[in-house]
Amino acid sequence: MLFTEHGRFFPDRPRWKRIVFNRMALRRRDRVVAVGEAVRQALIRNEGIPAGRVGVIYNGVDLQRIARQGTRGAEVRRELSLEPDELAILQVARLDGLKDHGTALRTMERVVRRCPRARLLLVGEGPERAGIEHEIRRRRLGSWVQLLGLRTDVPRLLAAADIFLLTSISEGIPVTLIEAMAARLPVVATSVGGVPEVVVRGQTGLLAPARDDAALADAVLRLARDPVERQRMGNEGHERATQLFSQEDMHAAYARLYEEMALARRG
Repeated sequence: MLFTEHGRFFPDRPRWKRIVFNRMALRRRDRVVAVGEAVRQALIRNEGIPAGRVGVIYNGVDLQRIARQGTRGAEVRRELSLEPDELAILQVARLDGLKDHGTALRTMERVVRRCPRARLLLVGEGPERAGIEHEIRRRRLGSWVQLLGLRTDVPRLLAAADIFLLTSISEGIPVTLIEAMAARLPVVATSVGGVPEVVVRGQTGLLAPARDDAALADAVLRLARDPVERQRMGNEGHERATQLFSQEDMHAAYARLYEEMALARRG
């Protein structure tokens, strides 16, 4: 059996009954894979799985699909009524408490005081939608924040954006961050879970503590003022995504693992 762990609980802590069960249930030929090193360490620390039994295979994305949309930014900006001089900040995340859209709105409230030509585009659906809509009205952010709902054309939206934002309080290895980097977008994100494995601070993006809207706003404003820095980080992010997070590499790693498991079973 192969078990792949994509994310973790929040708060993530040891649960001794589960640790005992995991050790009893894990058979000699079973394999355990984590999508990142932070997830791997959680499996070891909080699930009691021996370190030698847990490997890492990073999530991968279809880099070619994202590249094909790279020239459509102007077209998509027109569809979204974005002016050429407006700063488009994109967040793609389920409207769920773990993604902490409240912090994204507080961040935007700070940003527009100093950069009124900024717009935040929120992609996703989920149980927190009504609460997010209420906060947008309460904070009078309707002119700066747009809910785009569930979309199947995220690569097109990435091509139209200037900065990618993620404000989660818990993450594994977020595919949305990898897609943003593949689209040459600089990232502003919270330093939680496996996010620092994806985003290299100061190289492919800027990181801030969870729920720290002041630090996140400062990071957004830093990039808003410096288009050269945005381009540099975007290019380095694209290179990192290509080197570490391609769909082809992910598929090849799983194929090798399945072959090893089949050989072990025959043996």
